[in-house]
Amino acid sequence: MKKRPQFGMPLSILSEDPLITLTETEPPRLYLGEALDFLPRIAEAKQAVHFIGFFVTIEDVSLEEFEAAVSQFAKDLPHHHAVFLTLNEWETALLSARGLTAITCNGSILIDETRNRVVKPSVSRFRSFDAIYNARPDLTKRHELASAIPRLNLITTGKYSPEFNREIAEVRRKLPKANIENFDASGRYNYLMPDQINQAHANAAAALALSAREGYMRTSIEALLCGCPVVSTEALGSRTRYYDPAYSRITAPDPDAVWAAVRELKRARLPRAAIRAQTGRYLAHERAIMERQLNRTLDHLLGGDAPFLPFHQMRGAIIGTPSLDDTIALHGQQLQAYHAPSKPDAITPAGFPSDPDPNYWWPS
Repeated sequence: MKKRPQFGMPLSILSEDPLITLTETEPPRLYLGEALDFLPRIAEAKQAVHFIGFFVTIEDVSLEEFEAAVSQFAKDLPHHHAVFLTLNEWETALLSARGLTAITCNGSILIDETRNRVVKPSVSRFRSFDAIYNARPDLTKRHELASAIPRLNLITTGKYSPEFNREIAEVRRKLPKANIENFDASGRYNYLMPDQINQAHANAAAALALSAREGYMRTSIEALLCGCPVVSTEALGSRTRYYDPAYSRITAPDPDAVWAAVRELKRARLPRAAIRAQTGRYLAHERAIMERQLNRTLDHLLGGDAPFLPFHQMRGAIIGTPSLDDTIALHGQQLQAYHAPSKPDAITPAGFPSDPDPNYWWPS
């Protein structure tokens, strides 16, 4: 039997007949194409549309190898259509110039915003941290840029391995005084649930985004949905797409500049419910546009067989859903449709009317 590679990307079945899927990839690999040998129900579909997002930016990637993988996918499944969801308009132009079907759909608008909310700081950690940085411990995240921040909280993720242990040790060397929120007394790094993520952001004055190359950076948009202002460096990709100058700062990749921006936001006493609400308005606006674009694309590719795909059906379908690996392992020959979270109108252009305490301010 052919050995199965590891993919690590989500796969959601938005419609079973006709087959419509949503997944992500990282060029030059086309993960869905590589997984077809292990997902026969997908390969056997008479017609299908596969929406494929990008986990990281393609702005600085050579696309020749990726284009070859897409061509092979089209040759293997001539009645299946790959539609690429790009992070920004420039990426859409790059793919369109190569004859690929592409729509600008930043992955941030696909997250389930009901997982994050504004909460009060916990009494025991009141005003505890100047900043929080939720990022993997690898070198690309540039933790050293947070070294001037006196009171720093970290959330880290990764699978246990010698490499992970080395990376954690390096982060601790660079930031010896930083607290690691999800490190326990037994020496383990625990996965935090949404309520714990929300509380950690409530206990910090600002969130950080420090890498030089990104995709949409899920943790950055989660911070804003927690009402936490963000300090970012310039980066390839589109993590700053929904930043507002009222509650975010883009600064030089220098520790002192990062700390200065954190201090500025901390002193601003920004209303956290307002940060969440404005972020919601940005997301709602682009979701409405995307719903029209996605359904026009389906009509064009499937004609009269195209179902109407409400955008809320895609909400949460990228983050926290089964991966390609899970789908292969758990379902085998059977596909299981993704069911979006409840409250399809959780984000409205008016913001978040159900949020408690809209006048809550971060204490000085």
